[in-house]
Amino acid sequence: MSADATTDQDAAQVDTNAAAEGGEQQAEAPELKVGEGPEGGEATPENPPAEPIEYQDFSVPEGIQADSQLLEAFTDTAKEMGLSQENAQKLVDMGGSLAQKVYERYVAEYAAVRENWVKELKADPTFGGNAFEGTCIRAQRIVKKYGSPELTSYLNASGIGDNPEVVKFLARIDRATGEDSTVDGDAGAPAKDPADILYPEHGKT
Repeated sequence: MSADATTDQDAAQVDTNAAAEGGEQQAEAPELKVGEGPEGGEATPENPPAEPIEYQDFSVPEGIQADSQLLEAFTDTAKEMGLSQENAQKLVDMGGSLAQKVYERYVAEYAAVRENWVKELKADPTFGGNAFEGTCIRAQRIVKKYGSPELTSYLNASGIGDNPEVVKFLARIDRATGEDSTVDGDAGAPAKDPADILYPEHGKT
C-alpha cells in the first residue's frame, strides 16, 4: 500500500470522528421548553422540567369557595410533578366538580332525613296524629319565649328543629311549665320556670 493511500484513509477517519463528535454535542444540548423534561413531553419526577414552573392563579368552579391553604399545597405538588398550567387547571376543575357533587348529594340526603323526621313525629302516638299541630305550637312557643333569634335561626337552618326528639322535648317543657292555655285547656295550671323543670335541684341548698 502506498503512503498516499494511507494518508487518505487517515484523513477520512478523522472526518468521520469529527462528524460523530459534532452529532454527540448536538444531542447533548436539545432545545427544551418550560415545563418539559430533558426527554421532551410532560415533565415527571424521572424527567424533571428544564426550568422552574410558575403558575398563574388557578380558577375554581363557580359556587365553590377557594381554600388558600389547599390551593397552595396543590400548587407545590403540581410543581413537583412538573404539571403544565393547563393540566394543573384540569385537576383543579375536576376536584371542584367532585366537591360540588358530594355537597349536592349531602344536601339531598339530609333533606330526606328531615322529611322522615316529620313523618316520624306525625306518626307518634302521643305527639303526632291529631296532636301534631299542638305539639308544634308548644315547641315553637318555648323557643320563642326562652330562646334567642340566633337559636331560632340555628334550629331552622340546621334542620335540628325537625328532629322529633327535639320537638317532643320542647313540647314537654311547654306542658310542664303550664305555658299553654289554648292547646289542651290547662288554663288554671300555674306557670313554672323551665329551669325548675330541667334542673329540679337548681337553687336549693
